[in-house]
Amino acid sequence: MGKLKLLLVSDLHGSNAAYMKLSNAPQFYGVKDVIFAGDLLGKALVPIIDMGDHYEANGEKIKKRNIDDAIKRIRNAGQYPFMTSMDEYEKIREDYSYMERLFKDIAIKELDKSLNIIEERFRRAGAKLYIMPGNDDYPETIDVLNKHRSDVLIPIEGEVTNIGDYSIIGLGYSNKTPWNTPREMSEDELWQSLNKLMNGVDDARRTIVAVHVPPIDTSIDLAPRLTSDMRPIIRGGEVDMMHVGSMAVRKILETYAPIIGLHGHIHESGGVDYVASRESRVPVLNAGSEYNFGVLRGILIQIDDGKMMNYLPTKG
Repeated sequence: MGKLKLLLVSDLHGSNAAYMKLSNAPQFYGVKDVIFAGDLLGKALVPIIDMGDHYEANGEKIKKRNIDDAIKRIRNAGQYPFMTSMDEYEKIREDYSYMERLFKDIAIKELDKSLNIIEERFRRAGAKLYIMPGNDDYPETIDVLNKHRSDVLIPIEGEVTNIGDYSIIGLGYSNKTPWNTPREMSEDELWQSLNKLMNGVDDARRTIVAVHVPPIDTSIDLAPRLTSDMRPIIRGGEVDMMHVGSMAVRKILETYAPIIGLHGHIHESGGVDYVASRESRVPVLNAGSEYNFGVLRGILIQIDDGKMMNYLPTKG
């Protein structure tokens, strides 16, 4: 088994700044293989209302001459600006299904634009992007990824794919969350899906497991404990954290002892931990996310002879 240098990223959530940094990552970090472990789309639509002599967005007045800067700021934070009138704004507020259709259409088009740029720059750098949706991504995201499927941009959702001398499996669903996101599974469904993928690989010891949700009871699956109205619980002046990862993902790692687990999903818990199997300790990594600040977080990973030899967190 040979050497493999990877960059793990996740949870860019539509941030234009983070996507553009990703497009230049192969050249900047000197890496040929990049894993994008899910959550591609942004989370919010921002109507920009034309008020005649100025615009308004999120309650903020924007001078006409400053609109380009405002749009850039919104896109870099992973939100989608939408130029509209007061009449249409009222329709958006009153009709959730209309707002959802509008959001989905804009989000998919923006993802398509970002992938066009990434594909062009990765091709120029001789690099490949292995990519899958996350739990926050609509099912239509798969169609966009398949549209861009090439020797440069490689969708891995629900597939076993060769990467150098190794195999990689991808699954972008999460376990159940309080947010009722578009792509969630029960723990049993996650186990069945992952077990089927692992049964399709030639050798688990030559396999990289890329699953959006991290394994439970690790340092990379800690998220704020929430109240019934979805507010973080504060104890002693600090946010009370709890483990929210997947039991099924942990069981897969314990059972098959792959080379490594690559994850995302929990923005606050970037880092590295280990899951003990009968044969070895499996390293599990989460790049974390600061997409809302336009930051690209990642982890550079060196694999040699079927083992993770080195890793280096990155932030830019």
